Amino acid sequence: MSTGASCAARLTAAVAGLVLTPYLLRELGSEQFGLYALSLGLVSWLSALDLGIVPGLRVLLARDSGRLDSVEITRTVSSATAGQAGLALLTLAAGGALAWAAPWLAGDTLLASDESRTLIWLLAAGSAVSVSGQALAGALEAHQMGYVERGVRMLRTVVRLLVTVALLEAGAGLPALGWAHLAAALLGLLALLVAVMRKLPELRLNPRAVRWAALRETARPGIWLTAGAFAGLLIAAADRLVVARWFSLEAVAVLSVSAALFLLAESLLTFLLDGARPLLAQSLGDGCTHDAAALYHRTTQATAVLAATAAATVLAVNRGFVAAWAGPEHYGGWELDLALAAAMLSQVWTLPHRVALTASLDVRRPTAVRLAEGALNLPLSIAMARLFGLAGVIWGTAAAALATSAWALPRMAGRKLGIDARTTWRPVERSAWCALILFPAAWRLRELELGGYVGSALTAGLMALAALPLVWFFGFDREVRRRLRLPVAWAS
Repeated sequence: MSTGASCAARLTAAVAGLVLTPYLLRELGSEQFGLYALSLGLVSWLSALDLGIVPGLRVLLARDSGRLDSVEITRTVSSATAGQAGLALLTLAAGGALAWAAPWLAGDTLLASDESRTLIWLLAAGSAVSVSGQALAGALEAHQMGYVERGVRMLRTVVRLLVTVALLEAGAGLPALGWAHLAAALLGLLALLVAVMRKLPELRLNPRAVRWAALRETARPGIWLTAGAFAGLLIAAADRLVVARWFSLEAVAVLSVSAALFLLAESLLTFLLDGARPLLAQSLGDGCTHDAAALYHRTTQATAVLAATAAATVLAVNRGFVAAWAGPEHYGGWELDLALAAAMLSQVWTLPHRVALTASLDVRRPTAVRLAEGALNLPLSIAMARLFGLAGVIWGTAAAALATSAWALPRMAGRKLGIDARTTWRPVERSAWCALILFPAAWRLRELELGGYVGSALTAGLMALAALPLVWFFGFDREVRRRLRLPVAWAS
């Protein structure tokens, strides 16, 4: 049920983005849309204020599930909720500071307008409300009720979409986007409170039950997970900031629109890969290192080939899709497409290794590598932007990933699982060969000018047919292919 709810939540978010983006471009224009995209990225930096309380809460409650009585659950969750409430107040204050510092960070006077500052502060307020309810969501997920949290997430997405359209139609202007985020966050918090009262009757939030020791115990295992997540947000937001400072807010809009399909494909691959995390953790927890190593090898192999296939498919359809979806003026050109495809591959190649390391409870080292990637990303993006323009910003992101995570994480994961370091690079070699085969085909298909939604769907179907033999032979080993044949043979 939780997997189905996760799929539904991601699908809802994707559909909402597809519907809302062309509407916002039409109502606000490219410059203000770019300002909104940049503001979202800047506000995401406020997640650095998170102390790892919620990830730690999930680990603690899941680990001791069935052994904690109602008093212990109340003390643990009440302490975590109090900690999150303090972080929410800190987020509000930091949001106000960010609203005043944004013009200096981005180098654009438009960010100094009252509308822009109001938008950033409202986005920060919505983030603060969401932060205050994350402990409740963590308690539900730890008790195998993650589907409830996914349902709340879907509700927030729908509410944000409806409120945005209603306020823009009423003439509220750019701050309407911030008010929509805040309204969706408030309704989501209310829904979480109701869900916890109904689904977890043994849990009673009580300020008197708050204990510093319980909060410290909760935060300790999650702080490195939070740091790793922040590193990813730092990388994504840094690209928009560099584009805004060295080019324009209209260029931010072009980048955001042109990258949408690549980010969607990366998100889907991440979701599929997350399914291997509990299996790896279980094998390692049972001491079955050989089984864990076999699962890791198959996961890295399939992920690498699927990444090359997805990147080639988006490369083939992106020009026609963006022209139909948001207008040809918001398409960044083939140079940007190639850079986005390279950045997507460099990010997806590292995912299985991060999953393997976190499943083995090795969180600090991959997080340190990820933070190093974020630190290297900014100067590389600036330097390459001066050489290659807008596409250079994304080439800097890809280069930073290849110089840090894509090199270090396979070695770490291989040593953890007892695998030769050279073996961990074989999936990347297969992915590179698939890319060399599929990218020219993608280039040829995009030159056929099969534009529009129908043409894009047809192009994607042709790419899938061309990639199917490669995925079958390069993405799966002999044993997996044999298992996949059995249902087909049985049905026939």
